Amino acid sequence: MKSSKNNKIKDFSGSITVVFAVVVLLVVVASCSSGREPAKSVEASDSVGIPGVASGVVSEGSLLCLECELIDVIEVVDANTVRTSLGDIQMYGAYVLDQPSDCAALSHDRLRELVGDSFRIEPGPADSIRNDSDHFYMYTSAGKSIEEALVRDGLALVWNLDGQHIGWFLFRDSSAKKHDTGCLWKGYNAFQRGEPSEFRVPGLTYPSNEQIKGSNSSGQLTLRWQQISSAQNFSWATVPSIPGSNLIQPKFKSRSLYLTVTIVGVIFAIVQFNACGGTLGDEQKFPQISDSGQVISVETLQATSFKESSVYSTEGLPGATYVSYGFLRVGSGDPYEYEVRFYDSHQQAVELGTRFAIEGSGNTAILDADEATYKDGVKNRRVIIGSGVGGGARSGIGPKFGGYAVFENIVMLCQGSDEAQSIERCALLANALVPGA
Repeated sequence: MKSSKNNKIKDFSGSITVVFAVVVLLVVVASCSSGREPAKSVEASDSVGIPGVASGVVSEGSLLCLECELIDVIEVVDANTVRTSLGDIQMYGAYVLDQPSDCAALSHDRLRELVGDSFRIEPGPADSIRNDSDHFYMYTSAGKSIEEALVRDGLALVWNLDGQHIGWFLFRDSSAKKHDTGCLWKGYNAFQRGEPSEFRVPGLTYPSNEQIKGSNSSGQLTLRWQQISSAQNFSWATVPSIPGSNLIQPKFKSRSLYLTVTIVGVIFAIVQFNACGGTLGDEQKFPQISDSGQVISVETLQATSFKESSVYSTEGLPGATYVSYGFLRVGSGDPYEYEVRFYDSHQQAVELGTRFAIEGSGNTAILDADEATYKDGVKNRRVIIGSGVGGGARSGIGPKFGGYAVFENIVMLCQGSDEAQSIERCALLANALVPGA
């Protein structure tokens, strides 16, 4: 009995010690993180709305139009259409199909919530290819883009044929897919790995999980993805599966002490990584879109250690003023290749350049000059996949640039095997252009 009591006392005192250690750790880590400023980006901008502007601008990480015309709502007809004091109006920058029906219903409800009793409208481009005049960009009464909200939440598809805000919407669309967001894109990345769960593009049907598992060939899945690719301008990507690992848990005589130590370990890992320079904190990553207000010139690029190999034509790249292809070597490290596209402003780089950056990089890269919208330099955006070492065959052509970044007034495609690696290398060039970026 006495021994049992002593064990309880030891366990209790051990728990108190661990909890005290956690408190000390949190205080130390808080002081470690308090002096660090988060990276400035479109998502973490200190800018505010721009009064007097009657057209959409990107500010505070959102497309805003604070002075666009405000109109009254009569009813929300469907997920695309609002009946107003001016007549029926449909979204310009995005659209919702009636299949899958559950996604359409969610989009309808969300649109009704966003428009409220009144909302703002902005005309599309004067040379629109649409054959009717009832499509407008929509904004809430507070001036925030409604299309952006629907696309960001995985509830709408982007109208990608024209429009002054197409680049920003495509960026939001790409992010929604990357994070498996919303009704449309849930399971999207699993589908790319060949393990479709609930991902679906409206209007298309997919083989069930059982059909995929029962098939001894990936041909059916590849064919289905090719159908999606032709409908949505995506490209097939093979992502290798990562084998699981066994977690070895220590054995404790006291269950309560084991639980305490486990919680302490989790807290320590999360807080330490996020606060003191670990790689898990988003604030430590180079932002994919960032702007401090500087305008970078071609001369600034040429004054760095960047070595220019070619100058591309800007034909087929709206708004671009100069396109440079070359490589950068930092210190004694390996050289990395870049395609750097200059624009007059950060706003133009985002809105005009994003669409073509997506086309030229990552899993969405179009690597055939006959199919690419921007054709110059296509061959330099390709890389042969597979080493061919030891008699092994090369497996084909893949994208050289795993991702892109919009930094100040430039769009940079950066060499890398995936988006994360490419963004890291984009940071190297950004730092060469603006030390400390």
